[in-house]
Amino acid sequence: MTEQQPIDLRPKWLIVAQAEGAQPGTVEVDGKQYPYTIVKTGLAPGLPYAVGYPTETALMVSEDVPEEDRAPIMSHEVREKTRSLNYRKKSDVKRLYKQNLTTCDQELQIDMTFM
Repeated sequence: MTEQQPIDLRPKWLIVAQAEGAQPGTVEVDGKQYPYTIVKTGLAPGLPYAVGYPTETALMVSEDVPEEDRAPIMSHEVREKTRSLNYRKKSDVKRLYKQNLTTCDQELQIDMTFM
């Protein structure tokens, strides 16, 4: 008996944008797994990197983002999309960004005290 492959729920445009040789992956954010796609460089001309989370099935990061930076960057995108939409007060948004910076600091093991 052969193992069934999971159904690919990504939008067609994202599948087409996938970088050659890259495979979809998952990143854990606050205990939940999110599927992501590594996309071709140059999708956002003029920007050093491309990253986005336009829909629940379309978390993406460009192949030119250093591998060690991808998880923290995508974590920020997920938190911004899933949490900030529910925040109405400026103080809530500030708290979200402070938490993101703290998490990135821990994940990247860098000193962000200058911020």
